[in-house]
Parts: sequence; structure tokens; C-alpha cells
Amino acid sequence: MINQIKKTSYIQFLWFLGLLTTTGLLSAQDSTRTISTILIIGNKVTDDNVILRELKIHIGDIPDQERLEESRQRIVNLLLFNRVEFKFYPQDESKLILVIEVTERLYFYPLPILTIQERDWSKWSYGLSAVDINFRGQNERIWLGLWFGYRLWLLFTLPT
Repeated sequence: MINQIKKTSYIQFLWFLGLLTTTGLLSAQDSTRTISTILIIGNKVTDDNVILRELKIHIGDIPDQERLEESRQRIVNLLLFNRVEFKFYPQDESKLILVIEVTERLYFYPLPILTIQERDWSKWSYGLSAVDINFRGQNERIWLGLWFGYRLWLLFTLPT
């Protein structure tokens, strides 16, 4: 796992070399270069290991389009990101840097509660609940709710 300092230095290194332009991009199929580094950009909340464990391609592999698309789809299926893109940059004649660019979506949702109890219109319950779908950056869900009215409830679920 690359820590934040290394991420910043890699980004600055790539930018300095001018490789972040579209002319510096390589296609996954045009060489027999191996992946030497996997860099994840854009994940402010989500931990790198949540993304890395979904990859079907690893450091030392020669990238192929089928495994790249399967890896991208697995990351999209986490439902944590609005956008997932894979880009390749040359490191030298035999190595590539795989940059995974993600855009995180909103993780915290407040939800109003309004229900009737026991099918009786005079027994109302109301309140507010909230869900965090990426608790601790580990793709865990946590719920918290407070209901008033006919029945008082305090709902809290631990991450699963």
C-alpha cells in the first residue's frame, strides 16, 4: 500500500515528466511491459486496500484488456465510486505504472422516517435515521436511527 506521501511524490514525478498528458498514455495491449507500480488517485475516504483487493491484475503482470476490464468492473460494483479509469504510463522500457483514477460518491445519507404502527392511523411514528455506506473507509455500512411517536426506538447497527 502506498502512503499519502508516496502518492504525492509519484504524482509530482509523473507530472514533472509530462506523462499526465494524453500523449503519455499507453494502451494496455501495445507492449510486453510489466506493471511495476499501482497508484490510486482520488480516494479521499476509501482505503487503498479496498480497491487493491478487487484487482485481477497485480504488480509484475503484463496487462491484458480482459483482466483490466474485469478489475474495473469489480471496483465499480463496490458502489463506492462514480467513475473508475485505468491509465498506463511508462516507467522505463520494460515497466509500466498503472494509475487508477476514481471519483468517490456521497457516503452519508440522512433518511426521514414516517410510519404507522399496527395498521392504525392514530399510531404514528416519526424520526430520522442516517446511513454511512463507507464507514472507516472499508466499505462497511453503519446505521443510526431515532424514532419518536407511538413507539420510541433507538437503532444502531455495527458495521458488517
